[in-house]
This record gives sequence, structure tokens and C-alpha cells, in this order.
Amino acid sequence: MKKSTKIFILPLVLALLVTLTGCAKKQKSSNVYDQVKESKTITWGVKADTRLFGLMSIKTGKIEGFEVDLAKALTKQMLGKDAKAEFVQTTPKTRIPLLKNGNIDAILATMTITPDRKKQVTFSEPYFTAGQSLLVKDDSSIKNVRDLNGRTALAVKGTTAVDNVKKFAPKAKVLEYDDYGQAFTALKAGQGQAMTTDNGLLAGIASENKGYKLVGGTYTSEPYGIAVEKGQTDFADHINKALNELKKNGIIQEKVIMQTGFSTYEPKYCEWSKLLPYKDMVQNVADARIVITHGGPASFIMPLQVGKIPIVVPRQKKFEEHVNDHQVEFAHNVAERMGNIIVIEDIEKLQEIIIKYDDIVSNMPLEMKSNNEKFNENLEEIVEQIFS
Repeated sequence: MKKSTKIFILPLVLALLVTLTGCAKKQKSSNVYDQVKESKTITWGVKADTRLFGLMSIKTGKIEGFEVDLAKALTKQMLGKDAKAEFVQTTPKTRIPLLKNGNIDAILATMTITPDRKKQVTFSEPYFTAGQSLLVKDDSSIKNVRDLNGRTALAVKGTTAVDNVKKFAPKAKVLEYDDYGQAFTALKAGQGQAMTTDNGLLAGIASENKGYKLVGGTYTSEPYGIAVEKGQTDFADHINKALNELKKNGIIQEKVIMQTGFSTYEPKYCEWSKLLPYKDMVQNVADARIVITHGGPASFIMPLQVGKIPIVVPRQKKFEEHVNDHQVEFAHNVAERMGNIIVIEDIEKLQEIIIKYDDIVSNMPLEMKSNNEKFNENLEEIVEQIFS
């Protein structure tokens, strides 16, 4: 029987873009799956300019994000633990040419499944469903896509957003750019009144740029699929099988319990309460495999007392969560001196830490070092000496 485990989250409010040279062309094969199975390597075309999905890290020089993690998981699911995932930067304009030229084996790059694209490539089942939205300045009067009539919208070449704006706002002017960075720069420069693309991509941009917001909800449904060369059904079938296995297994299978505190956010996929009785909170923390806290020392001392190594997300001044960064400094000092908490400032790293949690904590001390504990031990020795 599988052991029941939990993840417990204490008050947590998270402010939830090519060059063809240098890409060696692969030898054409009548069956791409046979080719990747033999080489134990899949070359994925991914985005490198899109926060949350695929973004080039300045620190590591590598592309990081949800789709990169998914590509790695699919590669190992299909070809085994020793298989290797390689990545090539793509844009909406270059991704299909790269695929057809043999530079990549598959496209995993926020690519919406459409009838026109199905004529050029073979798609997997959807792995993510987005919807197109609008990004505008905070003081914009634009409320929805129809408000773009008589105004200028900014979009990226090769995306479905270009045609969709024209469907809903036929009198809108649409300027097209090569990538999301260029489109957002144009928005900041006032070359248009709204930038449009999938809501997840816009949310990533808004999270890093104060003064911008998403409006109008979503006005389309955009199911993302993995694209392979037209007719490579064997490869697509194996991708679908791997996708289904990952969905069945899940990154987080465990029960998730969240205390939201005074946040107005209402979680959708877990048990939650604004404030739990202290006795219940202690019990949940004791039962949990992973404890995630959002705050200062008061939020992570209790998990330490019950023998947990918490993931600590301190409140930060730049998100207007606190008047200064004393929680950040304190948390890092505890991590350096005690070595028994995991500090995260960049929330995008949270998924990776959850996945690797057991490996990370395997060499960390579980006990809470305390002067009070040492004092009590010494006092006990003194009492024994006096009365023995």
C-alpha cells in the first residue's frame, strides 16, 4: 500500500521570452522514433524568451522553464533514465523550418494546435491549455479585445494572436514583431496600446514589469501540442504515451494543504483555509513530507521544532510585501549558520526544489540547534550532580 504523504503550505502569496547557425542538421530518417531510440537523445525546439515556459537564464546560460522540464521528463519516460534531452532556441517564425530541416526532432514551444498547422506537422495530444489575453499599462482604458477597434495591438509573427485580434476587433491595427521581447519593448515605447498573446506568457511578462496588467480575461482557447514532422505518427504515439504516463504519475501526487492567511487568493487544486487552529496546523506540519512557508522566522520555527526542513519563501520589499528585506537577510543567515532551511527568493525555482526535495535534504541536519536546548542540557547535568 502506498504511503500517504502531504505537502503543507503556510501563508503563501506568490506573484504569480535564433539563430540557425550552430545547429547541426540531423541525418534524415524514415522513422524519427527509431533514430532517437538508437541515439538515446531527443533534440527539442523550445522558447528562450518566454518567462515560465522557456527563458534563457543569465546565471546559468541555459534555457529554463516548464516546457524544458517537461521535455526532460518526456525524454527519460520514452528512452530511459540515461537518455539526454538537447535544446535549440526557436521562435514562432523559425520553429517549423527547423523541424522540417532536421535541426530538431520535436517542437515543445507554446505551439497551439490549429487546423492549418496540422497540414504541416503532426501534433501530440494537448499538454497545456491557454487562452489569449491582453497586456496593457495600468492606466489603460482598454477592458477587452473589442476595445482594440481603432487602436494598435502588438503581436509576435507566426502566432495565432495576429489572426485572432482581427476576428474580434476587425478595425484594429496589428503590428508584428519577431519575438516577445521586441513586442513588449514596443508596448513600453507607446507604439501600441496593448500586447496580445497567450495569458500564461503575458502573466510571466507582467510579473517582472511593474505598471502593467492583464485585462479582458481570455478570448480564445489555445491548446498547446508537441509537434513532430508530418507523418511521424510512431514518434507522436510514443510522445502521447509518455505524456499520459506523466499525467498519471504527476509531479505532485500528494495531498496539498494550504493556509492562505489574509490573502484574497482562493486555491483551486488543494485543501485550504484562511486560518487553521494551531493544533491542526502543527499536526499538518508533522504529517507533511514538505513544508513551504512564506514569511519570516515565526513561519518556519515551528516546522523546525517538529523535525522538518522547510522551504522558506521570505517576503520581499520589491513585491511590496514588506517595508524592507529583513526577512530575506534573516532567512539566508539561518540557512548559512544552521543549514536546516531551504531559502527561495525566485519563485520560479519552487517546482524544481519540490521535485528534488528528498535529494536536497538528504545531507542536511534535521535537528534545530538552540541555545535553550543547550542550556537545558547543562542545567539537567548540574541538577543531577547536586542531587545524586
